[in-house]
Amino acid sequence: MALAESPNLRNACDASNRYSEVALRPAGKIITGPLPPDFHFLENASPPQSYRVRFRHPAYPDSSNVLLSLHAWDQAGGGIHYGLAHTACAIIANNRFDGYLSREIDGSSRIEAEWSSCLPAESHGYYFHVPPPPGKSIPTFSSRLIC
Repeated sequence: MALAESPNLRNACDASNRYSEVALRPAGKIITGPLPPDFHFLENASPPQSYRVRFRHPAYPDSSNVLLSLHAWDQAGGGIHYGLAHTACAIIANNRFDGYLSREIDGSSRIEAEWSSCLPAESHGYYFHVPPPPGKSIPTFSSRLIC
């Protein structure tokens, strides 16, 4: 019996009637011709490292604090959508959407950006800071070790 013919599946779909129709929105902008000159780097098998953005953890040394690295293809010259970058970091930080991005490890250069704007691809990357819960201290890994 095929999956679509399964009585259980058919009944589940009919009962809720939530998935009886799929609507697609029109695409925002489709480039049908050749790539614009600023995006010719996408034709290479391996785009240059300047088109990657690293997001770092501020509590660890820079030699070992990269949380994630994403391709920065959202604007010419290298850049990434701010909303995508913030959401990706927030998910990795245990769904802490109250966090913020900065250019400095101490959080002094907090980035105030529109959700739909682009962050430029910086060589060092960005730090994702999460504020501590009110009235609580955050233990370090070394404080949990029992010798």
